[in-house]
Amino acid sequence: MAIMFIKAQVISRGAGRSIVSAAAYRHRTTMMDEQAGRSFSYRRGASDLVHEELALPDQVPAW
Repeated sequence: MAIMFIKAQVISRGAGRSIVSAAAYRHRTTMMDEQAGRSFSYRRGASDLVHEELALPDQVPAW
């Protein structure tokens, strides 16, 4: 029997948060926020990550 845990969270740029930083942290990787010109790297703990997945809506532009 598999147990699944899902947590949804609103991340607001107006509150000084970065969605790219949050995604890099959750995926334990390095990501570039091209709009802000910043790179975020959260590679520590990558060996503890069991599963990661990034889901985007179909309407997202292919920038």
